[in-house]
Amino acid sequence: MQNVVIVTDGLFGLEVFSILEESNKWYAQRNREQGYHIDGFVFLNDGPDAAGTKFPAAVLGTVNDWVPTEGVSIVLGVKDPARKRMTVQFLREKNVRFETVIAPWMLAFDKWLNVGEGCIVALYSAKPGLEIGNFATVIHSMLSGHKIGEYSTVMRYANIAGDSIGNDCFVGDHVFLAVGRSIGDRCVVEPGSLVVKNLKPGTHAGGVPAKSVREK
Repeated sequence: MQNVVIVTDGLFGLEVFSILEESNKWYAQRNREQGYHIDGFVFLNDGPDAAGTKFPAAVLGTVNDWVPTEGVSIVLGVKDPARKRMTVQFLREKNVRFETVIAPWMLAFDKWLNVGEGCIVALYSAKPGLEIGNFATVIHSMLSGHKIGEYSTVMRYANIAGDSIGNDCFVGDHVFLAVGRSIGDRCVVEPGSLVVKNLKPGTHAGGVPAKSVREK
């Protein structure tokens, strides 16, 4: 098993923990030796973003004072793209290895996927030729498009039927991206939105259908 530490900004780390645990159960049920030993959580700044939350593995400190140990990889549990970028830049200085997590129930899709460094990919379905950029996170969603950009986060139960999502995007829960449509770089799409038009870079959109809230 691969020893890992989840580096997180708080509660999203629990989501990542559950994906790793689901993967371990999948391997165990099939008597396979693969899986993850979760050594604990390392937090950004001063710790969890929810006071009193109990975490299911050891809390090892913050990224400022944590010292990596040999043979341990980082699983990046940070959902905000900008904070994700800054965290990766900071951890690079500690010479850590970033783990790419592909949920084992996706092994049938593995030959179709081009997945970058440090990604977390746990999909219900995917399309041949799908490219997922470095440090993108896509959890419990369906993708029919061709590309998810680097550092982007696609949250639970999204249905990405459109062409692509750019770099540094945040796509909330239950978002639907219509066929033939794309989301540009640095966009934020609010949960439950229906995106039926292309979103140009830097757009913050929400609603049914999604409309621009503001542009960055």
